Amino acid sequence: MESSETPYSRVPSSAKHDGPAVCYMCAGKYATLAVCLGVFLVQYSQSQAMIAPFIAASVPGQLIGGDSVGIVFAAYPLATALATPLPPIILRRCALRTMVAIGLVLTGVANLSFGAAGAFAESLDVGLLTLGLIGFRALGGMGAALSEAGCLIALTGSGWGAHLGKVLSLVEVTTGLGAALGAAMGGWLYHVGEFLLPMLVGAALPLCVAPLVLTSLPPTANSDAGVDEAEAGGAGDGDAPPAPRFARVATCSSLLLSAVVFEGLNPLLEPHLKLDPFHLTVPEVGIRLACICLLYTVTALPAGWLTDRANRGRGAGCRVRLIMLAGWV
Repeated sequence: MESSETPYSRVPSSAKHDGPAVCYMCAGKYATLAVCLGVFLVQYSQSQAMIAPFIAASVPGQLIGGDSVGIVFAAYPLATALATPLPPIILRRCALRTMVAIGLVLTGVANLSFGAAGAFAESLDVGLLTLGLIGFRALGGMGAALSEAGCLIALTGSGWGAHLGKVLSLVEVTTGLGAALGAAMGGWLYHVGEFLLPMLVGAALPLCVAPLVLTSLPPTANSDAGVDEAEAGGAGDGDAPPAPRFARVATCSSLLLSAVVFEGLNPLLEPHLKLDPFHLTVPEVGIRLACICLLYTVTALPAGWLTDRANRGRGAGCRVRLIMLAGWV
């Protein structure tokens, strides 16, 4: 191996039996996993979950009205979806870790601006306030698209092979924990420091992770399965036929509709839980939302393990479809 190569470089087959080289490669992929989990943790803790307990009850929320609050919630995931074509374009011009860091900085700046707009809401025109809140949330969603896509690229290219399902389920656990932490933290911080304080924390979290990204993530993702390819049985990419177009459309539709269900609840739960018969305070609403996220979290790892087990041998596609169907039921 030449001295210029990194732990993320392609490993020749002759090096796969070299103990120190294999350990060095494993250390690299675990470092990538740790940093990527940190990115997902902070992104989901500051995203929709953080503002859900208080935005409708806040002064800015009361000023712009319930319909506009719904649009503010919609701006974040919509911008994330619309920004999907950007990562490949940016990756052609800068390193993978740079793109992730740019996404984190955009998220931090968006939260800071969102908090400032909310703090001075009473001195702003309602129309300008509405546009500002929507625009800043959209900017945060764009930052999330860049950072999260970059982390997924890094993880899928860091050599997990047959264990990739478990890694992705661990990402789901992390996002659930992040959302639970954000919901509880958002409600409590709003109770302590009103609108600005939770958004200051939401701005600081991604900015704190950015230096780790720049020092620990690879500049590019290795497309080789590396050491773990042997654990998958040595099957090459060409052994598996491509999924039928209908299967791809059905899978994407399932993801889209599940997101619609969960994101659609965000603007509704907080005002509903304040009314009869609940009369919950903002911190109490945050705790309830955190419990929902924790329930999601505890099911993610078993679901990932079950998917890995089902996605082998004859009838794998049918078993995986049954898992998806069971989730909807």
